[in-house]
Amino acid sequence: MTVNITADITDPADPRLADYIGLKDAHIRRLPDDEQFLVAEGPEVVRRLVASGLPIRSVLISPNRLDSMTGALSSVTCPVYTAERDVMTQVIGFDLHRGVVATAQRPAWHSLDSVLASPPLNRRFHRLVMFEAMNDHENLGAIAR
Repeated sequence: MTVNITADITDPADPRLADYIGLKDAHIRRLPDDEQFLVAEGPEVVRRLVASGLPIRSVLISPNRLDSMTGALSSVTCPVYTAERDVMTQVIGFDLHRGVVATAQRPAWHSLDSVLASPPLNRRFHRLVMFEAMNDHENLGAIAR
């Protein structure tokens, strides 16, 4: 298996990286028609994104992460860009030490009524937890524990 690399990016101003500019700023992550996209950061989160079937816009990965991500990324049809860590840091606005990030179309929102109307997983009661502005899956793990 191999990953079909669309381009090796060396210029942080490359317009193909527009989805990744300043990822700490939520207002930047809006599309022109006010439709939002989501950002998946880290190898495991990107693997889950690929498996989810959501339409992936693109993947940005450092060359040193390619071998470990080949299995997951070999099936994607979106652009896959490689960039060295310093280029990624300049674009994203922080040091992306996990070395892989992807963007995808955000799925349609479900209303609270539709969520509560679905059968609970354990057939006894619903457990519903909501977080706003959660941006690190490790924080979610700490909250769950």
